Amino acid sequence: MSSMRLPCAWLILAILLPLAASARAQSDDARFQSFDLAMARDYLLPRYQALAQATDKQEQSWAAFCRHPTADGFGTVRSSFQAAMDAWMPVQHVHTGPASLQTRIDRIYFWPERRNAVTKQVATLLQSGDAAALAPDRIATASVAVQGFPALQLLLYDGDDPAHLFLSGDQAAAYRCAYGTAVARNLKAIARQIVEGWTAAITAMAAGSVGSGSEFGLQVSPKETAQQMFTDLLTLFQLVGDLKLALPLGLSLDNPKPKLAESWRSGRSLRNVELNLESAQAMYGKDRISGFRSLLPAGADGDGLDQQITEAFAAASSSSAAVPMPLDAAVGDPGGRPEVEALLADVRRVRDLVGQKLPSAIGLSVGFNALDGD
Repeated sequence: MSSMRLPCAWLILAILLPLAASARAQSDDARFQSFDLAMARDYLLPRYQALAQATDKQEQSWAAFCRHPTADGFGTVRSSFQAAMDAWMPVQHVHTGPASLQTRIDRIYFWPERRNAVTKQVATLLQSGDAAALAPDRIATASVAVQGFPALQLLLYDGDDPAHLFLSGDQAAAYRCAYGTAVARNLKAIARQIVEGWTAAITAMAAGSVGSGSEFGLQVSPKETAQQMFTDLLTLFQLVGDLKLALPLGLSLDNPKPKLAESWRSGRSLRNVELNLESAQAMYGKDRISGFRSLLPAGADGDGLDQQITEAFAAASSSSAAVPMPLDAAVGDPGGRPEVEALLADVRRVRDLVGQKLPSAIGLSVGFNALDGD
C-alpha cells in the first residue's frame, strides 16, 4: 500500500502546485490592477487636469498681454507662468503613461539643460525673427530647448529688465511676444493631449482592456505598470536630492553652484522642491487606503514601516520650511547652507526608506529610472 501512496501524493502535488501559483498570480494581477486604476484616476489625472487648466490660463494671459503690452500685463504673464509651473512640479517626475509619448516631457520641461542649450537656441530664434517658425506645427516639432517652460522663464526673467524688451514697441519686442505666445500655446496643447490620453487609458483600465498598453505609455501587465509608477517615485527623490539640492550645494561653502539651482532666474528653486515633496507624499499615500501605502500588508511590520516613512516625510517638510532664504542664495550663505544640507539629508532618508524597504513589503522591485545613466 505504501508503495502506491507515494506516487499518488506526488501526482496530487504536481496538480495542486501550479494551480496555487496560478491563483496567486491572478490575485496579484487583481491587486495591482486596482492599484493602477486608483493611482491613475485619483493621483495622476487630477494633476494633469490642473496642468491643462494652468497652461490654458497662461496662454490666455500671453495673448491678452501681446495685444496691448503694459507693465501690469507683464506682471500678469509672470504670475500665470508661476501658476503653470506650480501645476507642473507635481508631475515633473512621471514617466508613466501618455506624458512619456512623443517626447512630451522634454518638450514641456527640458531640464537640466545641456551646454546652455535653452539660452543659445532661444537667442538664435529671437534673432531670426522668423514668423513661420512660430506656427503651431513648427514649434511642436522644433528643438525641445525652445518649446517649454525653461524658454518662457528665460523670456520673463533673464537680465536686469526683461519687461523693457517686451515694452519697447519695436519689431523685436513684437516677435518676442509672439514667440512667448507660441510657446504658451504649445504647452497648453501638450497638456491637453496628456489629459486626453489618461482619460482614454483610465477607461481602458477600468474595462480591463489596456492590452499591451503601448498606445497609452503603459506596461503589459498591471504589476509592471505599478512597477513603472514606483520607479517614477524613486525618480522624484533622485531629481530632488541629486539635482535640485546636491548640485547647487557644490562641494563646500567656498564653492557653491547657485546657478545650477533649478529655476533660479524665477526664484522658484525652493518652491519646486517643496511641491515635489508634497507630490511624493501624495503618491506614497495620504492614508492606508491610497497610493503605495495601500499595498502595505496589515500588521506590525507594515505599520512600523509606514510610521518610519511618514515621519521621514514630515522631517523633510520641516527642513524645507526651515531654509531661511532662496535656495540659490542659501547654498553660499553660512547661515542658510546648513539648513539646505539638513534638507538634503532628510530627502535621502526618505529615499532610502522608500527605495530599500518599501519594495519588498509591497511586492515590487527597484528598477532603472529615467535619470539612470545621466
